[in-house]
Amino acid sequence: MLSSEAFVEEIKSSIHDVDVAKFIALCSPTATMRLGNFPPAHGHAEITKNCEPFYTHLSEVNFTDSSVEDTPTSIIWQSMASFHRKDGFVLTVPYCVILHREGDLIKDYIGYLDITGLIPAESSNA
Repeated sequence: MLSSEAFVEEIKSSIHDVDVAKFIALCSPTATMRLGNFPPAHGHAEITKNCEPFYTHLSEVNFTDSSVEDTPTSIIWQSMASFHRKDGFVLTVPYCVILHREGDLIKDYIGYLDITGLIPAESSNA
């Protein structure tokens, strides 16, 4: 099994690349994802449905000042996240994720951040 740091690095890489398929490959088939203002998503199909419209506007996501902490039941990942939209707009916000894992797969992804203003209003699903 991957170390917590290596596990988070794989997740960060998929998000940085704005690659939904790469992210989904890291999720168990029954994974749950709760991210920011989006409704909870359960399983690959719903997670993909929530991520694709969001990812459509992004060219990349960068993480700085990351820390990873293990607890008996979860991994806590804190970072500053810079979301780069394709139109050049950048939003940098504090980002905290609580992860529960199933081996080397994500079981629960609970992401706390405020993405208000990131997605243009005319296409927001949040």
